[in-house]
Amino acid sequence: MFIRGYGLNDNPESNYIMLESSEFGEKIFAPLLTEDDAFNSQPSLGNIAYRLPSIHDLLQVPDDFVQTYSSFTFWVTVLPNMDHGTEELICENTNNCKIVYYQGYTPRMHYISPPTVYFESWTQLWFDPKNTFYLIDDLKDDEMMFINAKIGGILLDFE
Repeated sequence: MFIRGYGLNDNPESNYIMLESSEFGEKIFAPLLTEDDAFNSQPSLGNIAYRLPSIHDLLQVPDDFVQTYSSFTFWVTVLPNMDHGTEELICENTNNCKIVYYQGYTPRMHYISPPTVYFESWTQLWFDPKNTFYLIDDLKDDEMMFINAKIGGILLDFE
């Protein structure tokens, strides 16, 4: 996701992402920006790039717990860590600050072949079809349904 706003710390890693859960009514600090996210961010221009973790990593709960919900709704807030402390930046348009995780849009990987992935290898992923309810059907011929997948912290790009 891309976060745009004013009042961000010029150091990307000093901007903390906080998510307020509608289901649980509590605020959750998201993991810090990765090195790639920090590189792709320009907070001095009002932009932060941030990849959300998987829902069970974000909530720090077992995967079975997450399966009992069909969706999770969060409201995003940014807390820049400045010299005088942290302050919560207010979102002017709350519709732009709403994130919804839908289980139906989160395919679960069933199998990967070969089991060891290396640079420029041909890799096949099989998804459990019961978790791919809603496929994107208005794609152009040159667009892919999936752009990438993250396996064990490594990004697998489908180009």
